[in-house]
Amino acid sequence: MASIHLFVLQHGLNGSSTDLDFIERTFRQRFGKPDPEAGRELHLLLCNTNTGYFNRLTHHGLEVMGTRLYEELMKELDRIEKSGGVVDRISILGFSLGGLIARYAIGLLYREKVFERITPVTFVSFSSPHCGSRRKAGSWWNYTLAAITNNLFGKTGLELMLEDTSNDSDVPLLVKITEIDSDFYKGLAVFRNRILYCNLQNDFQVPFCTGSISHRNPFNDQQKLTFLEKYPHILDTKEDFMQEDKPDYDNFFKNDAKAVHLRVILRNLQTLEWKRYNCYFSGPFAHAR
Repeated sequence: MASIHLFVLQHGLNGSSTDLDFIERTFRQRFGKPDPEAGRELHLLLCNTNTGYFNRLTHHGLEVMGTRLYEELMKELDRIEKSGGVVDRISILGFSLGGLIARYAIGLLYREKVFERITPVTFVSFSSPHCGSRRKAGSWWNYTLAAITNNLFGKTGLELMLEDTSNDSDVPLLVKITEIDSDFYKGLAVFRNRILYCNLQNDFQVPFCTGSISHRNPFNDQQKLTFLEKYPHILDTKEDFMQEDKPDYDNFFKNDAKAVHLRVILRNLQTLEWKRYNCYFSGPFAHAR
């Protein structure tokens, strides 16, 4: 039997596995047939252990959701191996909150030494709040969105706002999973490719900076943006606009009560190499596009 590249798909907050049906169909149409030269076939896992209970399973916090994903993935690996298959590569895609859920599961895979026998190839996030969901104070809109996140999404909302604490630590979970000596950072680091898709504007759920792991959005309404001919919603960026000679981390987020934590998240995640695809969709619902 051909070797298998397992590609894992994880949905986001208040979502379900059906949210990624289009991506699954596209992958099957384009990559579903075995590669005769590589002797490898693609196997898709559309995860559903965080689906259900009126979609509120995604309110249980990253530790619970990431552990569910890890356990579902391990069961699938066991099923494939018992049927005679050999999984030798793995890639993981997360949409929105799914990117954070996937990062937690990746840490568990690394901790259990799964990557010593299976090569981690690509991690992809679509509009994921890698730096949380905090917003600049000063507008009623940002205040309203912050209040909704903090109060209506259970433990997950507190984690996204960096307001979660525990008896043994005052460090928010989003900070812990970016610490360079953690299994979560080390697991992410061993992937050959790390890819971010983020929206330049019109994404109220996940603003550009947190999706792009950035302290700023260098694109504005006054700029003339050039898009790829083949993919008209993706910005044609000749250089990595995130590269700065000496990032002034001490001055980032200086007006935010959680500035210290935000700087740690940003600094640590920016030590990894990322391929960024910056997207633009008109209208107020870019997040779902």
